[in-house]
This record gives sequence, C-alpha cells and structure tokens, in this order.
Amino acid sequence: SCTEKYNGIWEEIDSTTISEDEVWNASYSFESNLKETYTEEGVTEEITYQSAGSEQWDEKGFTVLSADEKGTFSDGSTFESKVEVPLFLDFSCNEDEVFVFVSGREAGSYTWQDESGPVSGSYSMDFGNGACDNLVSITEDGITEEIDLAEEWDLEEDEWDDDEEWEDDEGDEEEV
Repeated sequence: SCTEKYNGIWEEIDSTTISEDEVWNASYSFESNLKETYTEEGVTEEITYQSAGSEQWDEKGFTVLSADEKGTFSDGSTFESKVEVPLFLDFSCNEDEVFVFVSGREAGSYTWQDESGPVSGSYSMDFGNGACDNLVSITEDGITEEIDLAEEWDLEEDEWDDDEEWEDDEGDEEEV
C-alpha cells in the first residue's frame, strides 16, 4: 500500500516550446508512506518507508530544501536520513556531464541484522561547494573518503551522447 501527498505549485510548460528565454518554476512539499512486501530467493520481506520534505525547481536547478526519510524492514533493520543543508543540482553543470548534486549535505544512520547480531552506523554525504565536479565526500562512522562518481560510474567523456538511446528499468527504450 502507498500513500503520497504533494502540495505546491507547478508551472506546466510544453517542453517542445521551451526557449532559452523562458523561465519555469515549481515548489512543493511532499509526504510518503509506503509499505511494500516482496519475495526474493524464497524469503519474504516487508519494508515500511516514510518521507517528508520540500523541493524546488527553477531555471537554475533542482533543490531539495528539506527531506526526512526513515525505513524499517521486517528483520528489524532500519535506516534514517535527513537533509541538513539543502541539496542543489545545477542545470548548467549538465554541459560538464555532472548529474549529481553540486552542494548540500545529507546525514543518516542505519542498523541491519548480521549473523552475529545488529550492526549500526552513521554517515554523512557532503556534495561540495557548487563546483561541477561529480565529487562527494562520504563520512561513515568518523572515516571520510572523497569519491569521484564519474569514475565510480565509469563515465567516458563522450559516453552521454544526446542522440543515444538507453533502456529504463522496465526495459523500455527512451531517446535522451
């Protein structure tokens, strides 16, 4: 079962008529309550997920102003995360093939069930100061590592051709 609620304003624009001079904006708050049951390798799991926050779009980029998430699995594993500093994805960075937030910070905690009992930890992800660089600093239990997501995703310089087709998760082809 799933309930989602969105409140806000969205200015609809026909994307075929967008010119460089047009300005479009959206801002909204959201709440989600999701309960999902699935079976994998003969084991049935249930996940309960809740989130709430607010987001904004404008001609410069996409911003997650606030977000709180938490989830619980049927085996007792849990996770929580919170946006501590708004996350910003700068649309001008697309020319540099940057597809992640360029600034902001998110933090969270988790507990999962291991053979020897529960394992807990905490983390934070710092997306930087606004540079179009695909870098994120991840701190987990006090240890910080900077990761270049372009390298992690093995992106080649010319890999994102605008006329290239790709398959989405459902196997449908889309032109990008």
